[in-house]
Amino acid sequence: MSIEVICSQLPSDTRELKCRACDDPPYTEVNWQYASQDKGDKLHDLFNQLKPARKLKFGHLYTCQLCGSNWVLSDEGRVMSRVPNDRMVMLDEWDAAKLSIDPEHLLVLDGIGGTAPRYWMGNKGVISVPCAISTRSGERIDPAIVWITRRPPIDAFTSRVRLYRDIGAIEPSRFALPLDVRCATVSAGEVSMGFSPTRVVAANGTPFVLHWATSLFNQAGITGSEIHLSKKRFSRDEQLTIAEADMTFAAYFLADWFENAENLDKMQPQSSLYSKLRSFWKW
Repeated sequence: MSIEVICSQLPSDTRELKCRACDDPPYTEVNWQYASQDKGDKLHDLFNQLKPARKLKFGHLYTCQLCGSNWVLSDEGRVMSRVPNDRMVMLDEWDAAKLSIDPEHLLVLDGIGGTAPRYWMGNKGVISVPCAISTRSGERIDPAIVWITRRPPIDAFTSRVRLYRDIGAIEPSRFALPLDVRCATVSAGEVSMGFSPTRVVAANGTPFVLHWATSLFNQAGITGSEIHLSKKRFSRDEQLTIAEADMTFAAYFLADWFENAENLDKMQPQSSLYSKLRSFWKW
């Protein structure tokens, strides 16, 4: 069954309802293929009012003919996402910039290992790698998450979004969860609406629950390097602390998707690309 509305909450720049297409109800994410079908609902009115403005490096920018709101159609043409007003400047900067990863930094990220959060907007094409970043200006950001993605920086899940540029060095972070823990959170099953737990335990014996695809841990004076998968399974009867999500304390650096980027996802079979890179740099 097709999903009509992926999300219908107002974005961060909440305003009074004024557009019959965008704001009644206030859409932020819609299934564009479903909206294109005339089923006698308001989604098709939104489809009729959004018109292409320009091609982006990934996806297309659309504008509402009635209110001027900006929207982005994902690269594969499946999801239409509303652009918060306060993200348009960053979107333009993202579109104009080449946000590539230097080979030596790519080796570090490959050594840390990435995961692909399957739930993200229902789309493929996002690799998440936790790390510490030093910029060329001397700023150090720890923890950080490098997102290698085709998706523009328009999501309102966190305000701590930066573009991947002027990067001086990348290092492992003590806040990063071990790779096996991160992989387990990606594979965790949903036990109730919106809750997908992974039971873990700290080196001091304290148990915690991680929620959804998670890369970092920083709670009760315990960091990710001290966390391990628990031998016990999650039980609804237990009263365990649910760890804070990555977005509450991490800075996200968006880098451009590139050919073979999926090989950074350590849940996928390895290609020979990175072994060749290692050999080159060691030589």
